[in-house]
Amino acid sequence: MTTLRIAIADDDVHEIELKTFDQLTTAEFIRMAEREDEPSDATLTKDKAKLIRLTGAPDRFIRYMTDSEVEQAYTYVLGVLESSNEHIKKLSEVNKTLEEWEEAHERKWNVEDAKQVMEQFGIFRSSVTMGDTTYDAKPLGTAHYGQWIDLESAVFTLKDATESELYAQTLAILMHGADGKYPVQAEHESLEEYSERCGSYTSERVRFFMAAPWVEVMGCAAFFFFNDQRYEAICNPFMRRFQNLSGHRRSAMRRVIPQSGDLMRS
Repeated sequence: MTTLRIAIADDDVHEIELKTFDQLTTAEFIRMAEREDEPSDATLTKDKAKLIRLTGAPDRFIRYMTDSEVEQAYTYVLGVLESSNEHIKKLSEVNKTLEEWEEAHERKWNVEDAKQVMEQFGIFRSSVTMGDTTYDAKPLGTAHYGQWIDLESAVFTLKDATESELYAQTLAILMHGADGKYPVQAEHESLEEYSERCGSYTSERVRFFMAAPWVEVMGCAAFFFFNDQRYEAICNPFMRRFQNLSGHRRSAMRRVIPQSGDLMRS
């Protein structure tokens, strides 16, 4: 990892870590690739704001940079974003491969086929690791109904957030880790106490996924999107990267209560 060092004085230094794309955390990817610039600012002001967003350096250090340092920072950032674009382009390659699937295999592809193709292109992941901590993505057949309720509520609340923020939030609710299963309200626990405990549990996990490698976080969101019909149904409107690859299910999403309101047979 390369470092760009900006020194205003001997004891007033800021270092910008020039990470590779695969080293970017979810928070860093959001800052670099999913935040929007203010279009009404003057040109150099917009450039300064973009450098702050892309490098994370404070305003006063950006203002102190020389032209060569600015050029070096931009060259690095453009390289990282190009790597990001190449990674995202793999989703298009996945889509193209699946479009050709029927002709090659003489049958329609299903979710298992999609996972195989995503693994081929290095997108699909089943775990997120940072330091000594690992969270695993597993099929959601045993997920509690309360998890789905909280997931849908979180996605609805964050519908104006960035797509990667949604990845982190949904993984916080669904992933398996050493910190235990998703909280269940105890018999003598008030709703307020449970909500506080559940919120603390989820918040700690969100912090983890925001600090974890983005490629792993996005890959696990892809795991759930392609592995579970309900996750896709809830998240599809807000996860644009995956939208072109949805809708190829062998059956409609299972509902506990049909839309007509009639009870299902047991």
